[in-house]
Amino acid sequence: MDTVPSHVRSRIMSSITGDNLKPETAVKEALNHLGIVFERNSKRLPGRPDFALIGRRTAVFVHGCFWHCCPKHGKLPATNTGFWAAKFDANRRRDNRATKELRQHGWSVITVWEHDVKLGQAHLRRLLSSRISACLARRTSGQKRS
Repeated sequence: MDTVPSHVRSRIMSSITGDNLKPETAVKEALNHLGIVFERNSKRLPGRPDFALIGRRTAVFVHGCFWHCCPKHGKLPATNTGFWAAKFDANRRRDNRATKELRQHGWSVITVWEHDVKLGQAHLRRLLSSRISACLARRTSGQKRS
């Protein structure tokens, strides 16, 4: 049960902008450390990926466990469940639509979850490096999905 009054919770939730949050900043630092060139929040790509690795035709989305209903940690809030169920469903549909459109245009898609970021920079760098390498290997071998 929420211990904060609804008007305060509303103000808190509306203040979350989605720009330059800790997970995105951590991914940015990891990509920079790996020497990977990227474009932030590319408006010209479907779904406006958090990071577009243009030369590698790879999009990276950084998903918060709450907002994108993480399979490991996502749970429906106990209050206003109808609203949240619809919100999470709409978020999942939007994410799936963006991924499908990107793949139709020949892009690979990588999703980094907030819980991956919390494991630290070393883990995040290994994760990104291996996923980007896998995307490139699939592309050169002729496989379509990433």
